[in-house]
Amino acid sequence: METFTIDNGSVDALSKELHRFGVMDLYRMSHTAHLEGPTVGAYCIQRFIFNQYSARIPFKVKIGEGTRLGYSSLGTVLHPDTIIGKNCLTGQNVTLGSRGDSTPVVGNKVYIGRQMPRREDRQRRGRCQRCRHL
Repeated sequence: METFTIDNGSVDALSKELHRFGVMDLYRMSHTAHLEGPTVGAYCIQRFIFNQYSARIPFKVKIGEGTRLGYSSLGTVLHPDTIIGKNCLTGQNVTLGSRGDSTPVVGNKVYIGRQMPRREDRQRRGRCQRCRHL
């Protein structure tokens, strides 16, 4: 019988099953496993998320219903004590961290990511001299 380790990225029955789920589904499974006791399973799923999606989403994070991590949470890093409200959306390469005693807390219906420049701001800058687009 082969020993399963998520660390080496081996492909076996468990990892094939985990590929069927999205990032938020995997997070919810690891969070539930953490709350119900088998933390070994929670660590395995957390490690799978890191290897597959390059994202650090600890099972201790509290994420509300309807929250989505855009672009398969590519590059997302969350502090273990982070609390994210309901119906939020994060873009890629988002980091919510802490350097002290404070805990990152995000309210409901919040978008976290790079802000696209408004159309008025693009028009104010003028046209690009090389390719003539806004």
